[in-house]
Amino acid sequence: MLCFCIYRHIYEIAHSCFPARTRRGAPPSPTPAGLFCWPRFDPVYVVYFKTNLKRVAEYPSLLAFLRACYALPAVKQSTNITHFKMHYFTSHPSINPNGIIPGSNGPSLE
Repeated sequence: MLCFCIYRHIYEIAHSCFPARTRRGAPPSPTPAGLFCWPRFDPVYVVYFKTNLKRVAEYPSLLAFLRACYALPAVKQSTNITHFKMHYFTSHPSINPNGIIPGSNGPSLE
């Protein structure tokens, strides 16, 4: 049930929060920039939390927003997908006793 709630919110975000200029690749406004936790969704949350109904890569406007955010030097310098994955997949041995880390880093953000 929680998974469906998450996807309802993702759908709302992907279809209403991003102005057309952001979808076309213009720099994002400060308001949606707080949503930049999304690079973790495909490489971490889809596997770790089993939120695998649909990936961020399948929402063109959300992916365009992520790419626009990632193009900002400060965001790019502070985003380390490998670190995100290492943290999530090795911090809870009761969930992942063998420490297996998936190979995919999600969609290209560049």
